[in-house]
Amino acid sequence: MRRLPFRVEHGAPCLDGHFPGRPVVPGVVLLDAALAALATAGPLRIEQAKFLRPCLPGMDLELVLAPRPDGGTDLRVEHAGQLMASARVRTAQGEPGDG
Repeated sequence: MRRLPFRVEHGAPCLDGHFPGRPVVPGVVLLDAALAALATAGPLRIEQAKFLRPCLPGMDLELVLAPRPDGGTDLRVEHAGQLMASARVRTAQGEPGDG
């Protein structure tokens, strides 16, 4: 299991329009950071993603990457011990429609 700090600062371009007056870190930014941290060659398939609590700019977040026995990975985004978001991913190689 790997734990990596992650933070989106106030004024980051990804916050533009998401949402005026109360910016929230877009879920795609959280997923992108977690997938980049995996540094896996080849495409990945997101099997499941849940966004449980809003992640706000300036929050000290932690990406938690936990390999699964089936070769996939469980991803979690945590803040102060609270689960904010989660996802399950696996490599897309060999999936129908690849190639």
